[in-house]
Amino acid sequence: MDQDDGVPTLDALGLLHDTDKSSRAHNYLTLYDQVLAPLRQDPVRLLEIGVLGGASLRMWRDYFPQGHIVGLDRDRAALAHAGERIEVHQADQSDAPALAALVGALEPFDVMIDDGSHIWSHQIETLRVLLPLLKPGGIYILEDLHTSYGPWAPKYAGAGGETAASYCQRLAEQVLASAEREQPDRALARLARLVQSVTFGRRVAIFRRRRV
Repeated sequence: MDQDDGVPTLDALGLLHDTDKSSRAHNYLTLYDQVLAPLRQDPVRLLEIGVLGGASLRMWRDYFPQGHIVGLDRDRAALAHAGERIEVHQADQSDAPALAALVGALEPFDVMIDDGSHIWSHQIETLRVLLPLLKPGGIYILEDLHTSYGPWAPKYAGAGGETAASYCQRLAEQVLASAEREQPDRALARLARLVQSVTFGRRVAIFRRRRV
């Protein structure tokens, strides 16, 4: 459904471009619209990991008319989805140092979205290396956290270890506690100091980086 002023909602654009982020499938976009609407007319730089058919890149391009959209995917075929205000790079999310180097070489991003492999260790390491590269005040979205649970877990556990959902919850708890809670995981404590707020939605976690 379009907004009253005739400007399409994010979900309307998602349906138009047939991305599974829309109400057709995962139904993420109403929440994202609430979070991202204040940035809509800004010259936003948005990074999305996981390109697939390029539908969500085109959706973001249309949602942010002054924005520049960057996609990363390990599949070289994803490079074909580059176009007007859309840039695509080949990168493997599982190689955290290379991912950090590539993203660090690009201009800072206002929004980052992890819609990549959904493997727990990849989701955790990507959050760890990219959140510090996000612009102050920027927004980091980690999608598809349902893969930490139930019948999805065997497919996405990878080598095992902590689930991505559990890591996000521990990070949120440290943000809530601030310095009042002793945190033996020093890397998590350093990351928490960068975070202003954490929002959990259906299958997603949204982190807003502190401005100072």
